[in-house]
Amino acid sequence: MFISNIFTSFLVSVLSVTNLPPAATVPTAPERETVYAGRLRVPVFAIGGETTGIGFETAGTTVELVLTKDVKQALSNVVDKTVIRISGKDTTLSGVETHDRPAIDVDSVTLFSHYPTFQGVMKNVMAIGGETTGYVIAIKNQARRLELDLPKDLIENAKALIAKSAEVKVSGILEHYRGVEIPIRWIITVQSLEEVLPVSK
Repeated sequence: MFISNIFTSFLVSVLSVTNLPPAATVPTAPERETVYAGRLRVPVFAIGGETTGIGFETAGTTVELVLTKDVKQALSNVVDKTVIRISGKDTTLSGVETHDRPAIDVDSVTLFSHYPTFQGVMKNVMAIGGETTGYVIAIKNQARRLELDLPKDLIENAKALIAKSAEVKVSGILEHYRGVEIPIRWIITVQSLEEVLPVSK
């Protein structure tokens, strides 16, 4: 009788287990899409022609762009060094001569007929871990400072304006990025830079 009870209990346990509902399926996290502001670089050349032919310069780094037919058409008349905004996913490209080239698989692009302007005084800055573009603008009548991502052809002019503590006006796109030491970095990708001259009386 004792053995029979044990067998009956075991059988009930087995039946209970076999009738359990299926385990819940854990959904796969979608790829993270990111918004970037930067300068279009066209055309781009590479060893053996291993390039998409279109580059994107953002925060001192240049990556290749992988474009859909529609996005390529939208950019067909955009000139080199124009500041644009794109959204897409980080990826890498490989060929025969090159491997693991950083790139962005672009979903959409935003072009600007004019750019927001920001006025203030520029300064050189340093940051923990070098997490800075090296330049900021102290916005007039505001407490915050915004980093400046300057194109190479404006660097010398920027240095001269900093040396004389001149008030400047910059145009470009303001975006925020996640940093390592600095949680959120606000960066203006600069399209133009000019000194604000005093109004003559």
